[in-house]
Amino acid sequence: MALIVMSGLPCSGKSSISAAIKSELESTSASAGLRVQVVDESLLALSRDTCYQDSVSEKSTRGRLKAAVERSLTKSSIVIFDSLNNIKGYRYEIWCVARACGCRYCLVHADIPGPVASAWNTSRASESYSSAVYKDLAGRYEMPDSKNRWEAPLFRIDPQSSDLSQAIQQVVSLACGGKQAGSQEPQHQQISQKARSLQPTVATTNQKLSSTNLLHDFDKASQEDVDTAKRMFIEYLQAHVH
Repeated sequence: MALIVMSGLPCSGKSSISAAIKSELESTSASAGLRVQVVDESLLALSRDTCYQDSVSEKSTRGRLKAAVERSLTKSSIVIFDSLNNIKGYRYEIWCVARACGCRYCLVHADIPGPVASAWNTSRASESYSSAVYKDLAGRYEMPDSKNRWEAPLFRIDPQSSDLSQAIQQVVSLACGGKQAGSQEPQHQQISQKARSLQPTVATTNQKLSSTNLLHDFDKASQEDVDTAKRMFIEYLQAHVH
């Protein structure tokens, strides 16, 4: 079980990277038996421009996407969360979801300059953002930092890079629980050290029942309390009523 979170400016190539990761996951034997699920706005039949047009719509969209991620995470799944994920606080919420599930986790940042992403948005024939929405979302984008535990391991991937295939393989290797593929440069070693399943905390773990028949034990305890009260009342009467 793993959660791969995409992040980047609007129209920065996140979905292209996401599709490449999904294709590589589905073709590798390491992910055999695992279902690869992409969660994005289209999964919920949402228009990208409409669902981010104002604060109310944006809040609703983020809530629905987060719920979809939670539903999709199972022991036999790898989930790719392909959305803006442009706010640090929201990325932290998603990391908490991964931690509660005890799954492997990584953040993938589409590393494209702002002017390039803006030009890509303008040239899109469909699913483009209006100028106002694009400027608002791009202006509020908060760059991820691998020093933050909820933003690590962090992969910065340029969708136009000639090394795209190698970068994709590293993400897939992490998601499948293997060692990092390719280069063993210091930054790759640091990522590998962080490539472990998140551990649920006491606050996020469902506590085990102390008995397999809790209702029976509760009824038994209640009856014992009643019997004790009866006995004490009888003893009181015997001692004080002549």
